[in-house]
This record gives sequence, C-alpha cells and structure tokens, in this order.
Amino acid sequence: MKSQSALPNTSSPFGVPNSKWPVPRLLLCVGLVAVFTAPRAFPHAGESHGGDAFSSGGALALVQMDKESQFLLGIETRVAEKHRLPKTLNVLGKVRPRTQSHAEVMAPIEGRLVLAGSAQAANLGSRVSAGQVLGFIEGTELDGSHGVVTDSARRFPLLAPISGLITAIHFHVGEHIEKDLTLFEIMDLSRVWIEGQVYESDLATVEKAKRAFVKSLAYPDLMFEGKLASLGQEVDEKTRTIKALFEVDNPEWKLRANMFAEIAIDIGTTEEVVTIPKAALLEVQGRKIVYVKTNPEHFLARDVVLGIAHKGLVEVKSGIRDQDRVVVVGSYVLWSKGLTGK
Repeated sequence: MKSQSALPNTSSPFGVPNSKWPVPRLLLCVGLVAVFTAPRAFPHAGESHGGDAFSSGGALALVQMDKESQFLLGIETRVAEKHRLPKTLNVLGKVRPRTQSHAEVMAPIEGRLVLAGSAQAANLGSRVSAGQVLGFIEGTELDGSHGVVTDSARRFPLLAPISGLITAIHFHVGEHIEKDLTLFEIMDLSRVWIEGQVYESDLATVEKAKRAFVKSLAYPDLMFEGKLASLGQEVDEKTRTIKALFEVDNPEWKLRANMFAEIAIDIGTTEEVVTIPKAALLEVQGRKIVYVKTNPEHFLARDVVLGIAHKGLVEVKSGIRDQDRVVVVGSYVLWSKGLTGK
C-alpha cells in the first residue's frame, strides 16, 4: 500500500488550512482594497478644499445647521469685499499733553486760601472752564512805607487760565499760603500729542505722511486719527531714532497723559485687497479661523492668513475669496457644534 506523500505547509496566515483558505482570502483582499481606497468625506458641490480647517482636537471643517437653528442662535454673515487699505509704518508711542494745554495757578500774595460759592467745584478731577473762579486768597498787605502789616483783608480771586481738568492740588483749605506757591495744576486733554520714535532710515517716508492712526492698550477697539505735528531735529545716538509728535483729537478724554499707544503712520495705500470684518475672526489653539457659508445650511471652516487691519476691516491674504459670505456673529457656536457633532 502506497504511503501518501506529505502535503506542503499551505496554511493561511491565520492558521487555517490552505484548502479552506481561498474564498475567505479573496473576500479579505477585496475588503482591504475597499478600506484603503474609500474616499474621505469632503465638502461637495464644487467647493474649494484649499485652507479647509481640521482641528487636531477633532472639530469638523464642515458644519451643517438648518435655517431655523441659525435664526434662533443669531448666526449673522457678511460678504467679503475688496478695499484699498492704508499702508502703515507701525511704531510705539506715549500720550503727552500739548505745551499750551498745561497750566498752573499760583498765589498772587501771601495769605489764607478759601473756597466759596461756585468755587466749591474746584476739586481734584473737576473740569473747569477758562476764567472760572477756583478760590480766593484772603491776605494782609505789607505797607512798605511804614514797614508794618495792615489788616486790609483784601480778597484776590484765583482764575483758571485754561479750560481743562484739575490734575493736582497743592494746599489744604484754610492753611496759610506763601506768595507764588503753585496751588492748582490744570490739563486740557481734549487734544493731545502722541510721541513716537522713528528710525532715521524711515525719516524721508514719515516726512511725507499726512496722517496717522492711534490705538491705546486701554481702548483697543477705538481708533484715533491724527496728523504729524513735528519731527525732531536730533537723532538719538544710541537708538538712531528721531522724536515724532502726532496731534490727535481726544473729545471724550479717553487718552490720558503717559498712556502707551500704538501709532500706525499712513505712508500710502494698497492695491485692492480682499477684506473681511474683524468680527469674523475666530482664534482657536493659536490658529485664525473663519467660517464661510457655502450654501443655506452648510458652513465651512477655513484657516486664513491676515494682512493689514484698519477700522474694523482686516486684509485676508489667503483662505477667503472676494464675495465669500463669512460668519460675523456665531462662529464659536459653529466651532462648538463641529466639536460635538450636535
């Protein structure tokens, strides 16, 4: 009787004999091909995929929201448009009172200071008008011919030389006042200087500048427009900079002496660039995101690269096209929905 020869080891990678392997192996191969070649779900309807934002935290770029939910959540959009924006040279500055906007009130004679009548308003921080009575000096007068003091009890009014704010008081009511002592300091900040330092290499450019835009750290959403008042005539040997003064109207007295400020000196205009409202920007994990409404119920998150910002508008160098409809209210709501999928 012939002995049957040993079959070669043809078991499958999973330990299944080869005679039982061909059909499952074929199905497995088809499944693997299907897994690795299946397309990813991307926005459709011919939308651009460049710049679509996918968060490392798992937020989806495409968010769907029906019209009723958009209304209830207050989603608002605006159209991206092309504008010409001013080219600017940016320097740091400090708020300074103008020379003619600071005054002192001094005692004309030796005597006693009193406040009376309307002068009761002459307190620290009070606003006063030019010519307003701040107080009186009740004094005695030295009779030069006899060398004696006569009790004339004359009253000398103290008048505000300028309109402004009382920023310092150097006396106590009723105390004896020496002649020529400074009693009040008044500052008018309805118009101020912004002092900045420009490099000597930028001097020729700044000389031609007609205006500048100023923002303070205290009020970052307020923009003040001013003009070049003067350029210094001396270069600082250490920093190689020149002092520049810009005069700015300050009707609400928001800018205060010695505040730090950012000065954007207007040195020309750009070509037309795509701009969006600043309110459209959403910062997430160090990235700047804008949601674009691609159809009535779809919103697509895009990473953007920004350029010049001016008066509530910001240039978009990439990520947004002219006439794209961007979300200006409700971006965070869309981002949260992208994270949760709800």
